[in-house]
Amino acid sequence: MYPNVSNREFQGRYENEVLVTDITYLPFKDGFRYLSAVQDIYNNEIVSWKISNRNDLKLVVDTLDG
Repeated sequence: MYPNVSNREFQGRYENEVLVTDITYLPFKDGFRYLSAVQDIYNNEIVSWKISNRNDLKLVVDTLDG
């Protein structure tokens, strides 16, 4: 497990210092697509994202590989 180095203090950070991730689902007629994104808290930029038909470990690893 990794330590919480940000301590929920997001102001005054450096680029690439604190990254957050989330997965959300997008409904379509033929089913769901899953959007996985990594965001840099410094400037709110999305630094990596992937879309998949499955919400699984491969989606997360592919997103982190960028």
